[in-house]
Amino acid sequence: MLKTVAAGPYGSGLDRNLWLSLQQACGLDDAAAKRWHIEFERRAPSAHQDFLLNLGLSEKEAIQVRMLTKSVKDNKMSMKYFFELFEDLPRQGPGCSESTLRALGLLKDLPSTPRVLDIGCGCGMQTQILAQELKTKILAIDNHRAVLDHLDRSAAKMGLEIETHELSMIEMPFEKGSFDLLWAEGSIFIIGLSQGLKDFWAYLKFGGYLAFTEMCWFVSEPPSDAKDYFDKVYPDIRTAEKVRQMAANNGYRVIESFNLPDSAWWDDYYTPMLERLHELKRKNAGVAEAETVYAACETEVAMFRRHSKSYGYTFFVLQKI
Repeated sequence: MLKTVAAGPYGSGLDRNLWLSLQQACGLDDAAAKRWHIEFERRAPSAHQDFLLNLGLSEKEAIQVRMLTKSVKDNKMSMKYFFELFEDLPRQGPGCSESTLRALGLLKDLPSTPRVLDIGCGCGMQTQILAQELKTKILAIDNHRAVLDHLDRSAAKMGLEIETHELSMIEMPFEKGSFDLLWAEGSIFIIGLSQGLKDFWAYLKFGGYLAFTEMCWFVSEPPSDAKDYFDKVYPDIRTAEKVRQMAANNGYRVIESFNLPDSAWWDDYYTPMLERLHELKRKNAGVAEAETVYAACETEVAMFRRHSKSYGYTFFVLQKI
């Protein structure tokens, strides 16, 4: 059941304009300001998210500052081009049907009609699998309406019972302890792994499951250029063993974890993304904000081509104890 969450201003007195004027007064140029956000994200991703929301940024804008431009000043236009690139892709992140089914097959004692929430569902390829396999209604949330519209159309065409809501995963408006299964493929990083493990635990029934994917190192000594890259774009990356330890420390039993295959990156994500990039680079030629987004995506793909043996997504299936 949905419950009402009171909304209102944070009331800190610090907004976007004041923050930008403080940066300027302190002599922080754009490069220094970006380094400041990178270091804040590295040390305390949840606190960084809270800080950005306190400035009055929307959740989408805050995510962009944390993950993309690292800049409060120039984020709005770039977000437009980001969504133009990603919202029509089959997936908005790495994943594959085989991995979804493998994770689902590890859940041996779900009730006959489990209560399921897919968090950060995107276009919902995995949501459709959940609905097909579990034969129950799936609640699916995302903070971007366009991808939910894709999922609504697909679900209607396939005759699947999927109920979508345009919602943030931060302070979700659901009753605590009410779900048998929370699913979060490629999305828990938005709230931060540490915060996500804590917050999601509260929404599960005891014995309920959390299944999610997270970027992990596959090797103990990553290549230096890969490490430098992730220090800038996702400093929260860990080994799977570290994630399993965090899960155990937050009240979960680890059922299993496994790495996604390279095909989960290419088939429904990177390959169609590169095709879309080719079209959009012609359409938006000379638009600096668009070219910044495209360059970041091409750098990401090039890094994965070189170092897919060193890092990737790991699927974790946990049970609340």
